[in-house]
Amino acid sequence: MRNSATLALALSCIVSTPLAYAADSTAESLTRIEAETAVLKARARKMEVQAQIASKQAEIAKLTAPAVAGDPTVRSVEGMGSKLYATLQLENGTAMDVRAGDVLPNGMKVESIGPNEVIVRKPNKRRYRLATTPAPQPVPGTTALPPLPAPMAGSALPLPLGKGMSSR
Repeated sequence: MRNSATLALALSCIVSTPLAYAADSTAESLTRIEAETAVLKARARKMEVQAQIASKQAEIAKLTAPAVAGDPTVRSVEGMGSKLYATLQLENGTAMDVRAGDVLPNGMKVESIGPNEVIVRKPNKRRYRLATTPAPQPVPGTTALPPLPAPMAGSALPLPLGKGMSSR
C-alpha cells in the first residue's frame, strides 16, 4: 500500500509538472504580449502627436509669410489688455500707429494685434503676420545710450535749501 501511494504521488508530480510549465509559459507569453501592445500603443500615440505638431507648424507657416518688399514692419506693440495698438514702419520710412480694423495705405487690413504680433489681411484675402523690425544693436565698445551733454558754464541751478540750512 505504501508503494502504491508513493507511486500515485510520483505519477501525479510527473503529470502536473508539464501543466505547471505550460501555465508558466502561457503567463509569460501573455505578459510579453501585453508589454509589446503597450509599446505599440505608445508609438502610435507618439506618431499622432507628431502629426498634430506638423499640422500646427504648417498653420503657423501659412500665417508667417516672408517679408515682401513694400510690406510694413512692426516697430512696437503697446497698450494693455484688448486695447493694443502697433507702430508700423512703412516702406517709405514713415511710422504709423494702427489698431485692429484699420486699413493701411497699401490696402492691407489689420485683423488683430497681439503682444508680439500683428496679423493683416492683404487685398487677395490671405492673412499674414507682419515681420518685426529688429532692435538696434549697440556698436561693440560703446555704451547702449548716448553720453549726456556736458554742463554749460554758469548754468548750474541753485539747490533748494532745507529748513535750518544756510547758504554759507
